[in-house]
Amino acid sequence: MYRIDKLLFILVLLGFNNTYALLDSTNNSINTNYFNRADNIVATVDSIRITTAEFFYSYEYGPAFIKRGTESKKHHLDYIINEKLLTLYGYSNRIDTSEQVREMYSEIHNDLITQELFKDDVLENISISEEEIDTVITQKLLTLKIKWLFSENENLIFEYTKLLSEGNNFDTLYNAQFKEGISKDDRSMKINRYQLGKKNPLLAGIIDTLQIGNVSSPIRTNDGWYLILLESVSRNVFTTETEYNKLHQKSMNAIRKIKMDEISDKYVRELLLSHNPIIRRSTFTILRAYLGKFVLTPEKYNEWDLETGLANAINELDGLYETNINNLSLVKLNSGNITLEDFLKWYRNREQYIKFNKNNLKAFSISIENIIWRMVRDKLLTDLAMKRKYDKRTSVVQESKWWKDKIVYSAVRNQLANSILIANKEVKAGGLNKTGGNKTTAQDMERELSIKIFRLVANLKQKYKITINENLLNNIKVSAEHDPTAIEVYTIKKSGLIPRTPYPTIDRDWESWE
Repeated sequence: MYRIDKLLFILVLLGFNNTYALLDSTNNSINTNYFNRADNIVATVDSIRITTAEFFYSYEYGPAFIKRGTESKKHHLDYIINEKLLTLYGYSNRIDTSEQVREMYSEIHNDLITQELFKDDVLENISISEEEIDTVITQKLLTLKIKWLFSENENLIFEYTKLLSEGNNFDTLYNAQFKEGISKDDRSMKINRYQLGKKNPLLAGIIDTLQIGNVSSPIRTNDGWYLILLESVSRNVFTTETEYNKLHQKSMNAIRKIKMDEISDKYVRELLLSHNPIIRRSTFTILRAYLGKFVLTPEKYNEWDLETGLANAINELDGLYETNINNLSLVKLNSGNITLEDFLKWYRNREQYIKFNKNNLKAFSISIENIIWRMVRDKLLTDLAMKRKYDKRTSVVQESKWWKDKIVYSAVRNQLANSILIANKEVKAGGLNKTGGNKTTAQDMERELSIKIFRLVANLKQKYKITINENLLNNIKVSAEHDPTAIEVYTIKKSGLIPRTPYPTIDRDWESWE
């Protein structure tokens, strides 16, 4: 069994001190009034209401091709309406009840409620003083030039120390290092004090004790020994009040991030420890063999003898039949069990984002353990958020609806694309494609999909009533419109329960309709 005493190390390994990213830092107050107004409906598509908030976030996080053209907001709304029409088609055909849609919606919904949990339990506990901000501003303005002597050999470093004490020039010893592929970039740096503190707190602390031109005492690290020289310190100055205000805001954000790291790390660690999770060895062995079948080469799978491990694990489980393997307990908690099936459902929705270490069997096993702990974290956070009824919070209810519509639309689009793929495979089996050739390109199928969507949307526009509030649309303030220089920006929340865009937005594929 893999007990909780291993978990403290794994929390650091997985970056749980960065759990602050579960929070959507982009969710600011600029448009919160849109959530609360009674007349905030910019358009309706039959029973679906598109609010100004949904439109605003969809536009801001949407593709740049919309922002480059004329009537940017109107065109963006047109494509939202197209997607909502296909969403209604999905609802009418019960696509929303499919297992894939229900699982993906559940993942997004859980991410939304845990985000609210962290806002209350982490963000609310953060306070920042002007003194702290001034310290960071000062550090950001200080540029340090540092260079050093390095050796893996302790005796050589102490020989350097002796030579320096006898009056030998530091630069003479420094320049003598540059041979056999070693460059000055390997033995020096120019960096501001704040960045140095982030990258190497130990070195930053030593530099703080040095006078300009002085050399440190010998410093031992994992890779060897160092003697550090602080060559110079320069201070940048502000030229405008705007520059100061910008640096003030950046410094405050930096402090907030550090404090969020610290508080969220403690928060998640205590939550995990309170449930005393234990990974069951036999079920873990079965899971490792199962995953190995998919992610390892056959040669490596056989070399590591995972099949024998699987057989031994099954033999240890007295009376086990294949029909109930999924119900095996993978993780035992004080509050119950997490089954193998629970993990596989969680894993299936994140498979494309998860990478395993395949260097050797031990590394592979550890990387699977790490993913299991992450799944445990997600479950415990979700359970706590549900217990505290964050699913009832207005913003969660509203955003969940946006996401459900988007997921159903995506499922409809995938269904249409799959129907074309299947049809072309059938034609290919007959020897000819629809144009009389023997090859159907991806472009051909994309074109065919666009035609199919166009026709379906046209039919749906005849079926469902659409209304648009032009005045409200025109009054929505956005960051860019009619801007030929607008650039494509992809924003992903990577460290929440599941990677996603902060808000649902229109597909970039609509650009082919322009």
